[in-house]
Amino acid sequence: MTRNGCPINADHTIFGRDEELQRIGRLFDQVHRGRGGALVIRGEAGVGKSALLREARRRAGQGLTFLVTAGVESEIRLAFSGLHQLLAPVLDSLDLLPEEQAQALRCALGLRRGQTTELLVCAAFTALLRRLSEAGPVVVVADDAHALDRASTAVLLFAARRLTGTGAGMLIAVQDPGEAELETADLAEIRLHGLDAEVVARLAQAAGWEVDRPTIDVLTQATGGNPLALTTLARAGDWERLVPVSLLTGTVPLDATLRAMFVRRLGSLPEQAHDALLVAAAEESGRVSVVLAATAGLGAPQDALDAAERAGLIDVFGHELRFRHPLIRSAAYQSASAGRRRAAHAALASVLAARGENGRARRHRALAAVDPDDALAAELERDAHEMTARGGMAATASTLHQAALLSSQPAERVRRLTLAAYAAWKSGHDRYARSLLAAADRSLADPGTEQEMVRLRGLVEFYSGDQVTAYDYATRTAAELAGKSADHAAEMLFIALETAVYTDRLPWAAAAADRLAELPGGYQRYGLLLAAAVRGLPDPATADPWWVFDRAPAAIHPSNAHSWLYAMAINWRGPDPSQAREFGLVACDHLMDAGMRAIIAIPLCWLAELEYRLGLWAEAEEHAMQAYEVAGEVNQRPRAADAAAMLALLAAARGGRADCGRHARRALELAAPVRNRLAAAQATWALGLRDLAHGRPESAAATLRSLHLAGSARHHEQVSALAIGDTVEAHVRAGLTGEAARLATEHERRTATTGTPLARACLHRCRALLAGDIDRADEDFRAALSIPGADHRPFEYARTALLHGQWLRRHRRVRDARVSLRQALEQFERLGARPWAAQARAELRSCGGEPAPVARGAALTPQEWQVARLAAQGLTNKEIGARLFLGVRTVSHHLYKIFPKLGISSRSQLRGLDLFEEDDR
Repeated sequence: MTRNGCPINADHTIFGRDEELQRIGRLFDQVHRGRGGALVIRGEAGVGKSALLREARRRAGQGLTFLVTAGVESEIRLAFSGLHQLLAPVLDSLDLLPEEQAQALRCALGLRRGQTTELLVCAAFTALLRRLSEAGPVVVVADDAHALDRASTAVLLFAARRLTGTGAGMLIAVQDPGEAELETADLAEIRLHGLDAEVVARLAQAAGWEVDRPTIDVLTQATGGNPLALTTLARAGDWERLVPVSLLTGTVPLDATLRAMFVRRLGSLPEQAHDALLVAAAEESGRVSVVLAATAGLGAPQDALDAAERAGLIDVFGHELRFRHPLIRSAAYQSASAGRRRAAHAALASVLAARGENGRARRHRALAAVDPDDALAAELERDAHEMTARGGMAATASTLHQAALLSSQPAERVRRLTLAAYAAWKSGHDRYARSLLAAADRSLADPGTEQEMVRLRGLVEFYSGDQVTAYDYATRTAAELAGKSADHAAEMLFIALETAVYTDRLPWAAAAADRLAELPGGYQRYGLLLAAAVRGLPDPATADPWWVFDRAPAAIHPSNAHSWLYAMAINWRGPDPSQAREFGLVACDHLMDAGMRAIIAIPLCWLAELEYRLGLWAEAEEHAMQAYEVAGEVNQRPRAADAAAMLALLAAARGGRADCGRHARRALELAAPVRNRLAAAQATWALGLRDLAHGRPESAAATLRSLHLAGSARHHEQVSALAIGDTVEAHVRAGLTGEAARLATEHERRTATTGTPLARACLHRCRALLAGDIDRADEDFRAALSIPGADHRPFEYARTALLHGQWLRRHRRVRDARVSLRQALEQFERLGARPWAAQARAELRSCGGEPAPVARGAALTPQEWQVARLAAQGLTNKEIGARLFLGVRTVSHHLYKIFPKLGISSRSQLRGLDLFEEDDR
């Protein structure tokens, strides 16, 4: 909800005002300490001054008495009406004042007849505040002070300058600029500005606005981040109309409230100044020479803008003109009649054409047009294609939209609307794209346009909608397009394959790949390779990613991002993940350069998973976070779920328990409504891995078991296969060896034909954990570690080395154990896998080995390390003893020895050493 322009949550949280609230809080602290003062809050109408005052009062807690008044324009001519409102709750306290001062206030407030002077009233009010503050701190709050009567304003400002050394404070909110300027230059001041796009995005998410991030960016710019304007537009909910208007004109429609605030400031201008201001609002570049030339074309004199400048509506800096606020621009443009707006655009088109700026001139001609103009529409379409080449997808969409509106032939209008929708979707304007598609009547489309329309609907559903629905639509559309356009059918089949993977329907994915192989145009080879990749069958061709890239279908040009994406998809789980990653990096660069925000989240997630496997965790986190942010910005819940799940897995491996939980919860929340089982399963895997890392095998086993329950919303065949090593280990550590053996056998049966190195290594690790025979266990551990490609899976390799080292130590093969544990520790420390490094380090010490030199802590015994770790978490000696089955005195003795070894003198310093992996980030 909103209150007076400032966005407020149901829990009363306001956004983007932390610094201002801190300053007000410091004033309240001064008042409590008897060092009163005043603070003026200035800002434009609707920027949130009133809500800021309310939130400050709410946060103040107990102990402050507030006296509140607010300006009301209908009472602005009633002397002392504001003061009357302020003092109404404390009129009984007038008796605390000397008789002369009390009578002065009573006369001013109309409580008795008599005469007084302004100075006496000011002094009496100041004295009253001092007396009231003797009983407890007092704060005067004057909202909309610019609308208070002049007499009350004078009294407040008089007192505000004389509060130092008292237990009284004052907050004065003033509209800037206002009708009457208040002299507050000598008082401390806060200037409230509009919210930036990041804050508006947080507000939109909290308020449940159905709007994508590109729309937020457009509207934030058009409103200057004015909270009242933004929330007013959000309440209207007409995003489909707002976005094209903002993209075309840089303005937003104003409702009655906004008109009252901003349009009335134009009312005193002469008519010719109105015309000049309208031209300035229509001309996007702010060039004074262009504006004046176009204004002259409307018959206005060269000095027509002077009145607007004097009124504080615009600033002129040399050759550049700027509106003081974007909403003044909207007011100047939207308050004009349609005829006057068309005249302004026509005048600008004439001036720009004479200057040779034909592209700009055409856009203004389009906005000035009344009737269809096919020639102009064709020119605008050519301009749009040039914008596409420069990566301006949003501008491309709005220009094609203009071209469609100028088209006289229905088929051409539908074609251009479809092109505009595609450009809008690629730029991330999901709702705008949907509205353009809805406006395109499929029954009027030619066959080629109809194919584009159904293709685009499939893309929109895949990236933003229910994944099962997307699969159904993509398969139907592919069948429909197969005889018309192999390239479009191939794209739909690729979407069908992807959605089948996301929804844990791998046979459907393989079937889609088989159908892809049946298409003409070079798709047979790619279809077969994709089918093999989905089924987990090794294919000699995929050993050379460049072989795949060079044999792309003819329709996929080598410079096209899709050429890299296809090759990346085929090699994603192949034997050369490093090269697949390189392809992904190139593809993402292409997509970024082209402004295709709607498409980039998926390859970013693919990159992150490859980098996780390759041990490039910093890069993986960066790409997963980029994917999460972009997906959120363009309203792609399925893709945001993918990214959040990847972030959860990274956090789990690194030991970030709180981070893992937060990301996993978000992934599960996003995945469920759109039936994205892949993300749900990966988030579940992350939660299980987190518990396993932190010594909670029972919890880990229960969580990971759900990955293997067919029909569960968290089951996914591919993810369960990847997580089988963790699942078996958790069950073995929890003493559930029977269930561990059952799961391992079932996994081995399902993946009997899969020959990837990772799958084989994982299978040997599971066998080793379950082996009853010593020689067989050692043989399986060594087999897992000897499979080629360890550099492509460093974390899994180190996990196996750790388990082998632990097994060797238990079987008293200490020397061999040290070698394996050192290998594991080295990898874990390089990766930043803190809990696993801690396990390896403790195991190494237990078998008499020392890890590589560590700055601190190397001299701790295993038990001292455990005590220090728990103390760093804030546990008391009694709690540590209960965890480790030690007496309190023993714990104290350990800490006494630990402190000098770590170079510290107290337990409070333990947390800051960053040596202990049980962090709660």
